[in-house]
Amino acid sequence: MVAFFPPSRRIQGIEVEKDKDDLKLGTEDSEEAWKQVLDSFKEQALKMQSISQEAYESYHLVKMVLVLMVY
Repeated sequence: MVAFFPPSRRIQGIEVEKDKDDLKLGTEDSEEAWKQVLDSFKEQALKMQSISQEAYESYHLVKMVLVLMVY
């Protein structure tokens, strides 16, 4: 048995399916964009953590030198 749909119905159905496919593609693109943003954020956070650690170590060394010079 073959179902018959008027031509207007078939066209509308194709358009609906096309819209659904476009929505899926848009969602995948959005997810990929968020992953890239998150990866970039993590990378920058690690850089800042490294810089902070270096600054703390430098401060600690300067503080020790000053303490040794005073006493």
